[in-house]
Amino acid sequence: MIIYALLAVVVFLAGLACWSATLRIAARSYAPLVAILVVLLAGAGLCAAISEVKTGGFLSGIVGYLFGLGLLCIASGLVLGAVLRLAWRWLGREDSSTLLRPAPTPAPWDLIGFSALALIAVVLSALE
Repeated sequence: MIIYALLAVVVFLAGLACWSATLRIAARSYAPLVAILVVLLAGAGLCAAISEVKTGGFLSGIVGYLFGLGLLCIASGLVLGAVLRLAWRWLGREDSSTLLRPAPTPAPWDLIGFSALALIAVVLSALE
C-alpha cells in the first residue's frame, strides 16, 4: 500500500516538472531548465553511488536506489515537458504574436524546489 503512495508522489512530481518545463520553454528561459535537469541527474547519480557502497544487512542500499529512480522519473518528466513544448512550437501551432515575444519568465520556485528535493534524497540515501 505504501508503494502506491510513493509512486503517486513521484508521478505527481514528474507532472509538476513537466508543467514547469513547458513554462520555461514558453518563456525561453533555458538556463534554469538545464540547471534543474543537471541537479536532478546529479542527485540520482549520487543516490546510486551512495547505495552502491552500502554493505551488510538485507537489501542494503535499496532506499537510495529508489530515491535515485524517483529523481530519474522526475527528470524524465522535465524532459518530456520540454520536448512537448518545443514540438508544439516547431509544428507551428503558435500564432505569430507569441513567436515574436516570449511569455514572462516564471519565478524560480521550480529550481529551488527540485534542488531541495534532490538534496533531501541524497541526504536520506546517505543516512540509510
